[in-house]
Amino acid sequence: GRVELGARALHECAGATDVGELERLAEGLASLCGLARAPQRGAHGGGLIAGGYLGGRVAASRRRLAWFALACLGSGLLAALVFTARVSPWAAAALACGAAGLSRVAMVVTPLLVLERAGGSRTTATGLFAVSNQLGAFGGASVGGLMLALGGFPLVGGFCLGVALIAAGLIHLTVRESATF
Repeated sequence: GRVELGARALHECAGATDVGELERLAEGLASLCGLARAPQRGAHGGGLIAGGYLGGRVAASRRRLAWFALACLGSGLLAALVFTARVSPWAAAALACGAAGLSRVAMVVTPLLVLERAGGSRTTATGLFAVSNQLGAFGGASVGGLMLALGGFPLVGGFCLGVALIAAGLIHLTVRESATF
């Protein structure tokens, strides 16, 4: 059933060596689940480019923490809609583009915040940031695959929204603006 399919997907993803192999796996899983192939090539690429630009604007803003938290919430909400809303593949691609763009803001603002607070330990902070990214990519994909196997796409969407809420809460409660900004 679904658990076996999810376990197989996790096993295959762990053994994948290139993007083409992962795309073939995704196509196979989509056909097994009876899903039509949605427009995906480059669909989120525009969102990533726009998100990088937006991230630069947020990083330069005096209210960057508020904008950063808002971007986290927006990306979580759009990601939840991608997985739960019953919309056309094109609408899902547009939602995914928006989610990718808003989540990209974190990849611009977070290193800036880490380096500002690192003081004399900038190299250590940068290394730990890179390690946390890799662990997050592995752990997020693993947990997402498990949730897909156990509860389907709505559970994955709920997970995305939950992570975004936690991130926005942590930004609001623990991170303070730099005194020099």
